[in-house]
Amino acid sequence: MAFDGLVLAAVRQELEQKLLGGRINKIYQPEKEEIVLHIRTQGENEKLALSAHAQRARVHLTSVQKENPQSPPMFCMILRKYLEGGKITRVEQPGLERVLKLYIEAYDELGCLAEKVLVAEIMGKHSNIILLDPDTNTILDGIKRYTHATSRHREVLPGREYIPPPSQEKYHPAALDLDTLQELLLAAPVESRVSKVLLQYLDGLSPESCREILVQSGLSEELVVDQCGQYEFQQIWLTLCKIREMLATGSFSPTLVRDSEGLAQAFSALDLEQYHPLPKEHGAMNRLLDRYFSERQLLESIRQQKHHLGQVVDAELSRLEKKLALQDEVLVDAREAETYKLYGELLTANMHLLSKGMPSITVTNYYDPEGAEIDIPLDLQLTPSQQVQYFYKKYTKSKNSAQIAKEQREKILEELRYLESVRSSINQATSREELGEIKIELGEEGYIKGVAKGAARGTKSPAKGAVKGGLNKAVKGGAKGAARGAVKGGSKGGLPAETPVPMEFRVSGGCTVLVGKNNRQNDYLTLKMARPEDLWLHVKDLPGSHVIIRSHGMEEIPETALREAAQLAAYFSQARHSGQVPVDYTLRKHVRKPRGAKPGMVIYDQQKTLYVTPDEALIRSLKP
Repeated sequence: MAFDGLVLAAVRQELEQKLLGGRINKIYQPEKEEIVLHIRTQGENEKLALSAHAQRARVHLTSVQKENPQSPPMFCMILRKYLEGGKITRVEQPGLERVLKLYIEAYDELGCLAEKVLVAEIMGKHSNIILLDPDTNTILDGIKRYTHATSRHREVLPGREYIPPPSQEKYHPAALDLDTLQELLLAAPVESRVSKVLLQYLDGLSPESCREILVQSGLSEELVVDQCGQYEFQQIWLTLCKIREMLATGSFSPTLVRDSEGLAQAFSALDLEQYHPLPKEHGAMNRLLDRYFSERQLLESIRQQKHHLGQVVDAELSRLEKKLALQDEVLVDAREAETYKLYGELLTANMHLLSKGMPSITVTNYYDPEGAEIDIPLDLQLTPSQQVQYFYKKYTKSKNSAQIAKEQREKILEELRYLESVRSSINQATSREELGEIKIELGEEGYIKGVAKGAARGTKSPAKGAVKGGLNKAVKGGAKGAARGAVKGGSKGGLPAETPVPMEFRVSGGCTVLVGKNNRQNDYLTLKMARPEDLWLHVKDLPGSHVIIRSHGMEEIPETALREAAQLAAYFSQARHSGQVPVDYTLRKHVRKPRGAKPGMVIYDQQKTLYVTPDEALIRSLKP
């Protein structure tokens, strides 16, 4: 959603009410292109965030606490020099431009009261935050410095004259009459969308605002000029008059729209009707902007964390797949071992026919029922006895290589299953805390250096991971149908400081169901939280979450509750988008962790299997 002139006008109005007369106590620069002013005003403390980020440029009051660098950047030091202790005297917005000016009076190094202007330019990739000396109209510094090599219009450098961003020469909505509006629309190509024509000629409006004008006029967002008549012109004009009145009186309708999953999707100073029937929030413009951008930044942070951890896991998966291919090549070559053994035995039986320097020999294959002859290649440099020993050594080497390759191949496959389950946990993670647990786990397993040092020491309980779905594998000597699964676990170096908190759901019959979302949560849930008589579920043969149904003393879990819990196990697994997913279930007392097993591995027996198709709507309805 665009931060347009209408939004900035609503922000400016609220800032005038809250910040005029306020004093700037502290100034921080938590990010490369973001400034936060701590202001004491009207007996309260406020934080004003100004960002020149290309995608998140904005100005608004914030309640978000960010970590600040130990060494402040140069621009932050400049602002502290001129603005700390200063009083905000004016807040201005030229027209409906996306430019906000804060006028601040502060004492300089000579003890004289001097005025400075902090300018926030909200213009996408051209956004900037600039400190000016209004007496000389010179730039003291900018958060983004550049020369004419970057911009032909102006330079942003200390000591240069401040030149405002180029004017777009558009009409202010308050300065537009019906005749002029009609002329502008009729002058456009007949196939042009009306919303785009409004965007082209009206100041302070984003594409969303232009579409909203049409919706509030009772017209289609897709309306084109050729479909406009006097009625359409009149309706658009009446809506523009409402916006004019809103600007004159400050009666904005700040709105935040959320999508069907509850994520912030759009904001405006207008009451957005174009997103009906999505849920909307109303309130102060600054507060809604703070929610929107903090949630968006959190999502971006999670996306970046997922990307980073995914790269680590994918690199390891790629490495293991190459190692697996090498072991497969060794096994293919080892198939010749029996041939080498046959050659040795046949040459031993025909030593009297051999002599040094023979390129090959043809002998009868005594192991062939038909007594066929076989050609055996020989080394010209070897004696008959050396030739026999050569083939026996090749046989022994191939046989040993095959055995080692089989053992290595099994270890590689086990590690591949483990990392694939970690990958599944990363994909399903929805918070930085969950990703942090996964990162600690990868650090403890040696995939990320230096991470495990952050784990709390001195805890012996086995819970460092979470969901690792595993391949069910028969266990010799166990009960019929015994299986090997996967659970994140093992406790090497102890638990991270905070106790894992699995997800909680309520299924039919009032049963409580707990679901782990990563290795640490799964291990804690299965090995620490669950009681022996609780029911344990896990998707069959794929990475996935561990699910526990609290028995609460019930002799038998209701069938409906069991199927709903199986839905949860299938949904929080790699089979989320599959149909007829097999889910194993057994009592928790039949689940155990083998000694020395890779994190995520458990064995379980006496299980039964049922088939379900994940239903996202049902999963949402189970969340308490």
